[in-house]
Amino acid sequence: MSHTETPRITFRVTPITKGQGKPKPVSIKHGSITLKLYPTGRGGYIVPWYDHFGVRRLAMRATRAKAEEFARGKAEELTRADTLGAQLTNDEAARYRIGLERLTKLNLSYGEALDIAERVAAAAGLSGVSRHELLSQMETLAASRAKNVVISCPKIVAELLQVKEAEEAGVRWVEDLKSRLDRFAKDFPGPLGDVTADQIRAWLQGLRSKQGKPLGKRSWNNYRTALLALVTFSIERKYLAKSWDQLETIKPYKIDKGEEEIYTPKEMRAMLFTAEKFYPQHLPVLAAMGFAGCRHCEFRDESDLNAPVLEWRNFHFEKNLIHVSERVAKSNTGRRYVPIHENLRAWLEPYVKPSGPVCTVANLTNALARIATKAKVRWKQNGLRNSYISYRAAITHDLAKVSREAGNSVQEVSKSYLKELTETEGQEWFAIMPTKADVLPLFAHAKLLGNC
Repeated sequence: MSHTETPRITFRVTPITKGQGKPKPVSIKHGSITLKLYPTGRGGYIVPWYDHFGVRRLAMRATRAKAEEFARGKAEELTRADTLGAQLTNDEAARYRIGLERLTKLNLSYGEALDIAERVAAAAGLSGVSRHELLSQMETLAASRAKNVVISCPKIVAELLQVKEAEEAGVRWVEDLKSRLDRFAKDFPGPLGDVTADQIRAWLQGLRSKQGKPLGKRSWNNYRTALLALVTFSIERKYLAKSWDQLETIKPYKIDKGEEEIYTPKEMRAMLFTAEKFYPQHLPVLAAMGFAGCRHCEFRDESDLNAPVLEWRNFHFEKNLIHVSERVAKSNTGRRYVPIHENLRAWLEPYVKPSGPVCTVANLTNALARIATKAKVRWKQNGLRNSYISYRAAITHDLAKVSREAGNSVQEVSKSYLKELTETEGQEWFAIMPTKADVLPLFAHAKLLGNC
């Protein structure tokens, strides 16, 4: 936010003769403000002035050049204060001085306090806020600064990211958070408490995709979520007052996700047997997504083919657990362990390898869609993960446990994945077993070799 503009005024340096043989003070004038520089007799100069609160101040500089430089800055500063406080009633002027004085007591220079006051004034002018509201904002800001540590946005962002990495949050989630908040910190290098709702809204509206298009609804919501994480962290660390509410007026877009679809046991059985017969190289991924709830991108991130993915070494059959590390996990919940259920183990065992990625195809979406088409089953976006969560919740009756296995919060699972089912339906899902277990290993490896 730019400072309140003042008329362009040139400085004049005028020696003032006090008498023959006496030291000559120098006058520095800016607008209606005139400051005098008094020689000390030892080459230095003293600069006296009265601040906006009527308190007499003194500054000493070693040379005339340095004293003049200081006086010019101070005269301009005092002129800015007069300009900002002009045309106020007596009561308003008193409130203005109180707010400004509070700011100057918070390890801020007088100039920094004026910067804040001018930013508030400029924001008030842009949004049509009254002078009364402007002064209230100044007082609120001063009170907030008095109770909280003043720290810049870039420093808060850096600290937040360090904490999340130390907590072993999902690497992809941290990287996404970093890309969004670094962009915000670059455009708002000052204290977070100085940022207004209008500024945040204008910033979001000004963001563009790589194709030069404005943010879509989902991207808008993702940026807002990242900012919410920053605000929450700042309040916890007392970098921001609890009363700071500038993000509340910036609402997320409502996105119609439609009904969360799942596969029936009959449909899943058809896809598994089709994969077993025609696409055995894809069967392990299909089974793990349906019976362990692993994400598509945890097997293959089609937006980044070099991203870390689940490998066979992450499948611990001796413990019946799949280890999804924080490097692979998408969410901010970090690493997680997913149980290998009896039917999943039966489907996977013929295909197990000592090492290497479980998914060996670049475009997993197309591979799974081909299996569904061949099985005459309609492909359902996110249907395998939705199915695992819904059927697993029906059996356990423990949404918190299922949420941990899925790597999501209970709220997110309830909102985005869960479909109410009976316990009997859940048992039927996890009872889907291969029918050729005795000959499947030879059959599967023969198919795999034929597709190499």
